[in-house]
Amino acid sequence: MDCDLQHPPSLLPELIAKWEEGYQVVATLRTYPADTPKKKQKSSQQFYKLLNMLSDIEIKEGSADFRLLDQSVVKVIRSMRENEPFLRGMVPWVGFRQIYIPYTVASHFAGENKYTVKKMLQLAITGVTAFSIKPLYFAVFLGFAFSALSLLYIPYVIYAFASGTEISGWASLIMTIVFFGGLQLIILDIICIYIGKIFRQTKDRPCYIIQEEKL
Repeated sequence: MDCDLQHPPSLLPELIAKWEEGYQVVATLRTYPADTPKKKQKSSQQFYKLLNMLSDIEIKEGSADFRLLDQSVVKVIRSMRENEPFLRGMVPWVGFRQIYIPYTVASHFAGENKYTVKKMLQLAITGVTAFSIKPLYFAVFLGFAFSALSLLYIPYVIYAFASGTEISGWASLIMTIVFFGGLQLIILDIICIYIGKIFRQTKDRPCYIIQEEKL
């Protein structure tokens, strides 16, 4: 929880009560008071929409790092060797029995909010790159699309020559550039696919998680 008391300590007994009921992850969902600037609320909503659209996990809107974790969850998270740990993604990813409790953001006890839109964007990039290769496959899709369009130009040039249609520029040079440009894009697409596989392998995350051991 934050030390500026925006995370209300009065909520701790409720978090503990839910943990005693058997929940291993007792997370919170942030809601804003009515006097919160619309810009702040809108930027927060867009942050989670962007994150969920590009990542492979679902992060609930308003979820923050204010949560109670069972020791079994902490053990799993500590075993994940992340150079840039993104807890808002790691906690939902590990699973276990989870519950969310809403709370209203309180005023700063001291200091001021320094969490700018730029920092939120940086956090979103960290979350996406840590838990998704969707942007990589989006680049693959664009590469194949442009490759297909460029390769379709070659039959058009051949047809134009055969029918006697005049084409502005050096058709043979354009056709050569288009052919090798499309070939390069296809090769880059294949490389992107392998990079995605390498990315997931180097994360070395567990294939499965043991929630409870009974001897």
